[in-house]
Amino acid sequence: MEVKEKSTSSDGWMTFLGLAKATGKNWEWVKKQLTEMGEVGEYRCYGSSGREYLHFRPEVLEELSRRAALYVEAEEGWATTHALSINLG
Repeated sequence: MEVKEKSTSSDGWMTFLGLAKATGKNWEWVKKQLTEMGEVGEYRCYGSSGREYLHFRPEVLEELSRRAALYVEAEEGWATTHALSINLG
């Protein structure tokens, strides 16, 4: 995935990068959520460059923002049992 892309269009459609910036999450988290939501996006061309980037409907940001608000980051030093089992062997 190319990261140097225009992140938001004038009509509110956003790329992975734009959605990540708007939600405060990384693009991998955004991609996982989009997959779970069944969102596939649409390739659109904006500007004079002629390049197309994958964009998502404005409503997608609302759902991702809702999901991001429910997601709680673990405090420093905390890990899931799965992560502990991997780290401790």
